[in-house]
Amino acid sequence: MKIGITSLNLEQRSASAYYNSQENGLGAALASLGHTVTVYHLISQQDESPLEEHPAKNLTLKYIACRHLGLHAFPSASIWDAETDCFISFSDHYAGFPMLYRYCRKHNILCLPYLGVISSNNPSTLKRLLSSLLSRNMRFYRKLPLLLTKTPRLADQLLAQGARQVRTVPVCLDEQKLCASYREARKEALLLKYGFQPADRVILFIGRLVPEKQPLLMLKIFSELTHCKAYKLLMLGQGPLKSEIDEYIKEHALSHSVRLISALENSSMWELYCASACYVNLNDHEIFGMSILEALYYECPVIALHAPGPDSILEASPCGSLCSSPEELAQKIIASDTVPADKTRAAHDYITDNYLWSCSAAKILDSISSLRKVD
Repeated sequence: MKIGITSLNLEQRSASAYYNSQENGLGAALASLGHTVTVYHLISQQDESPLEEHPAKNLTLKYIACRHLGLHAFPSASIWDAETDCFISFSDHYAGFPMLYRYCRKHNILCLPYLGVISSNNPSTLKRLLSSLLSRNMRFYRKLPLLLTKTPRLADQLLAQGARQVRTVPVCLDEQKLCASYREARKEALLLKYGFQPADRVILFIGRLVPEKQPLLMLKIFSELTHCKAYKLLMLGQGPLKSEIDEYIKEHALSHSVRLISALENSSMWELYCASACYVNLNDHEIFGMSILEALYYECPVIALHAPGPDSILEASPCGSLCSSPEELAQKIIASDTVPADKTRAAHDYITDNYLWSCSAAKILDSISSLRKVD
């Protein structure tokens, strides 16, 4: 079967080096099962990098410059392959979906949206309004025989808005991108590598420095913990709140206990999880949470505010805490010091049993096969 995968939001050409691409991970899993897969990455302008990559047998990654309005990409229909059997679209609320839907209808291609949200979570009221005016996707989602969702909460929302059938299939990790030998690393050596001491208890925060990720709240929680033990904070990310974060660190004399890293290639991320005492997620609109999956895989306890993604992952996890307030979260950080090794190992097994792309790819193929039989 020939399968196309695309996300209809605008991407950075080099982004996949710094995070786990869901499209690439799913594509690799489907290709490993013998299908011919093309992943279309939509970018604002083409640089001198190759237009195509072939990282594995049956897998092609295409980087295509297209028109866009903000993060809403509007690719030309000429980029798609009319011989495709199924398009899996990470389309959410992005305004380019109706054009892809019509293309699939015209060429008798199965269109299968894979959704994390259906409305914008941007903290700007104006940008949320603009996004809602641009997006007419729900009108088209109601016409399709099946929608895939990343969380049960979104599945309920879609059904309530008239979707015909919804199946929840979790987003996963690409096994080929993981460091399988992480247990061989010495935690003390990793701490020293990133500027800490062997006795330090490192709290890890990962995310763009933007309001929805709440990095300033992380600093406030951390400043209340510094009197407890030898806690240190490692923040990985960059963004518009960087100057405010720097000012907060200076005003509260935290420069000796907070380390900021602007970016780290994905191939080295495992070192941060293995060096840390816990990983904290403060995005209360988190769609899914790939970093949560990575942390659990590398046996790093996770503490998160309630949100669709953390709720769906951590409710059944043997090593994760869901919190309703910053105060509760601070208590869980302290409690993470006593999480037994058997629970962190069980968290790793929980991820390998449920959250590798090989698992979700099989579910998606089952859905595709069922729909094609009906046709």
